[in-house]
Amino acid sequence: MNGQGYHFKLQLSQEPQKHKTFWVNCPRWGPADLSIAKRADPGMVGPDGQVLYTLTVDNHGPSDATGITVRDTPPAGVSLSSAEPSQGSYTITGGHLSCALGSLPAGGSAQVLVTVMTSAAARGNLTNKAAVTAAQPDPNHADNMASSTVTVPSAPPVPEQDGGPRDHRTRGPRKRGGRRSAHLHRGRAQPRAGHSTRRRSRDYVE
Repeated sequence: MNGQGYHFKLQLSQEPQKHKTFWVNCPRWGPADLSIAKRADPGMVGPDGQVLYTLTVDNHGPSDATGITVRDTPPAGVSLSSAEPSQGSYTITGGHLSCALGSLPAGGSAQVLVTVMTSAAARGNLTNKAAVTAAQPDPNHADNMASSTVTVPSAPPVPEQDGGPRDHRTRGPRKRGGRRSAHLHRGRAQPRAGHSTRRRSRDYVE
């Protein structure tokens, strides 16, 4: 026995001249504590929006894990678009995602990036769940499932309508000639120094 499994020696014949020896390596079949975590980005999205989920699978040991499978089932109002596992392969069948990640050594980790789309009618809190399994027995099933919730607002924010409060810098339409009249008024009210504003009368000689 070594750290990876067991070695068996098989002798196929009792006759020395026909003696052949084979070594067979059998993986150690011990428990493997797998966990899965799920994170959504962004956490709030509108109808017909896109969300990226990051699924992280960790093997806490003590044994290596084989035959690891991750399954993701989106809720109503959400459809799977694509997936990108860090190892292995994936299939999308009937709106459900299944990733065959293969093996993970004790202490190893793998990720799956899942892209989904919300429907035009989607509203409220949408919770997406994922689960992980392996060929080895798992001593802790509590962390074999994970979920993440995305919120789709009931209604988009209402933009400010015309007739609302105006910016203090906003001015109404300028009256034609208004600036000219104001200058004339100021000119009459503040004559230049040394000049009279009274018009002289003309002298007529009879």
